[in-house]
Formats: sequence, C-alpha cells, structure tokens
Amino acid sequence: MHGKKPSLGEQNEEIVDSYFKKRGWAVDKLDRPGRAPLAKAADRVISHNGYRFLCEVKTITSARADMPYTPVRYFEEMRARRQAQLEKWMEGHPDSRLIMTREQHEFVFGDHGEFRKRHQRKSRNTQRYFEEFIKRLEARLLESSIGNLPYRITLHSDDLYSPNDKEFDSLSKWFEAEIRRIHRGEPSFHWKIVRKWPASSGWYCAFYLIHRRRDETDRDRKVQVMVIGPTKASKLKLDGPCYGTYNLDRIEGNVRRASTQLASSASELQNEKIPRLVILAFAGGLSLEWWPQGFEEDLAWLLERYPKLSALAILDFALAVPPVPRFIVYHSSWLRDVESLHPKAFSDNRSSQFRYVDGNWQLQ
Repeated sequence: MHGKKPSLGEQNEEIVDSYFKKRGWAVDKLDRPGRAPLAKAADRVISHNGYRFLCEVKTITSARADMPYTPVRYFEEMRARRQAQLEKWMEGHPDSRLIMTREQHEFVFGDHGEFRKRHQRKSRNTQRYFEEFIKRLEARLLESSIGNLPYRITLHSDDLYSPNDKEFDSLSKWFEAEIRRIHRGEPSFHWKIVRKWPASSGWYCAFYLIHRRRDETDRDRKVQVMVIGPTKASKLKLDGPCYGTYNLDRIEGNVRRASTQLASSASELQNEKIPRLVILAFAGGLSLEWWPQGFEEDLAWLLERYPKLSALAILDFALAVPPVPRFIVYHSSWLRDVESLHPKAFSDNRSSQFRYVDGNWQLQ
C-alpha cells in the first residue's frame, strides 16, 4: 500500500534536511513523530563540528496578492504620495486653481478617521482566491455546451481579481458564446488572431473587462484571455497563472509564528542565545530571477521587527537538471541577545548571503 503523499511543506522540509546532510551537517528534528513534542517547537537543530543553530522552515501558500499588505496601509501610502504631489504642484503654481472632483478631494484631503474606516472594509485579492476562481470557472465551462471542445484557455491577471457571482456568470456566458463562435470559424471582433500557417491551430487573444471601477480607490479589472485551438485534447482546458506582487501579510504571519517557535525551542534547550534561522519556501516559486520590487526592503523590515531572528533565507533552485536547491540568505543587523548565524551554514558556492549596511543589502 502506498503511503500518503507528502504535503508541499513536508517536501520543502525534506529538501532543507537533505541539503544540510549532503554537506556533512547533522539535522536533529525536534518535533518528529514519537518524540515528546515541545510546545510550539521549531522544526530542527542543525549542527556541525560543535556549532549549531535552530531552523524553522515555512512554506508560504497564497504567496501573491494585488497589494503587499492591508488595504488601509496601502491606501494611506497612496494618499500620502498624492498629497505630496499636489502640495508640490500648488507651490509651483501659486496663482492657479486646483480643480478636483468631490470624490478625488475626499480621497486626498478628507477626514483621516473616516478614510481609515472606509478602507478597513476593503479586501485584497490573493492567490488563494484567484486559484479557487479559476477552478470554479473551469468546472462551470466543462459542464457547459463548450466543455467537450478541444481548446485551451489561459487567463492572465496582474491583480488576481476574483469576480463576484454576477461578474462570474457574465464571464462564463461570454466564454460559451465566444468559444462556440471560434469553433464555427466565426470569431468575433474581440479577438486578435495569430496562425503560424493556414491549417494550424489558432492563437486567439482578447481582453475582457471583468469588473468596472466604482470609486476613487477602485479601478477597472481586466483579464487577458488566450485561447489556443483546436488542440488534440478531448475536452476544454483552462488555467490561470498567478502574477501580482508578493503577499507581505502572509509572509509576516509565518515569520511571526516561526519566531515564537524558535524562542520556545531555545528555552527548552536552555540556550537563549542560540542562532535562529527561518527558511521561507514559496508555493509556486518566488525565484531570484523574479524578485518583486520592494521585497528586500520588507525583509529588512521583518528582521528589524523580529530582533531575535539571526537570519531569513529564501529557498530557491539553481537552473540545473534536476534542480539544485540554493538559498538567498539575509543576515540580521538588528539582533537582540541572540547570536548571529555563521556564514559557513550556507557556504556551498551557489547560495548568496547579504547583510544590511548603511541602508542597503550588501553581499557578504
């Protein structure tokens, strides 16, 4: 009988264990089955030639979002930038009159308490709900009149917007009508069509307005739709790759829990100064080749916020067959009563290590 397939988190933990073991380090798991569990214990103690450190591996699901953190903080920053822009403009044009709509004026200059109250009710678009929307849409289309047509549909969205029920129904009906027309050889004017040769499958590209803007803080939401077909498949296939920025709230929540676990294990080991490492692995990948703008600054913010973490490391993979694990390690410059992580822990000739010096991450 086959055992239960390991979760993505368990797979990432095994990758980390194997990485250190292959380099001659000992990995002692603190929370393995059959051992008396430590309260909120970290995953493991890793040691080599008398040196050791605590390590907690966190796999970040729903790693992408349309904004990195809460809407209140996001829109407050947007408001502050807009205020600075307008104040600079007014200083340079003292004899001019600034004309704004009521909605624009409220957003920039309205009561701050009311502003916060209004934006606390807003939600972010995250990878988890976007992926659920894609699965739901594929299920709907497979049950529809186009379910057995051999086409592959891909939805590209920069903001991971998940439509409400009314918008979802409209999108589903649009797809049914459009795919039927394509299959009859009568595509509508919406589509830009590319064929490599006359008898080949067509590549159809269009933009669909899935949501219309409602106020100053809202915006139109469009998805780019790519349809390829007819293919050799026996039914419709739909997918939606995730873009957007990184989900800082989800990352911070995992780092907060890891910090608590590491502190608990340090107490149990009666070694409060033992170095503490958090390794972050991102579901769907957050590779060195695609590093989001502002991400490294927020890693510095996290280390300053949690001064008992010696370092944060990002699990990545070098381009090889099979892929080889490597790490991007960020050493803390804000440590409080905890030892730093020795660079030899990741001296493998492929990982990169940085320390924050004079407001910038510098390669060690």
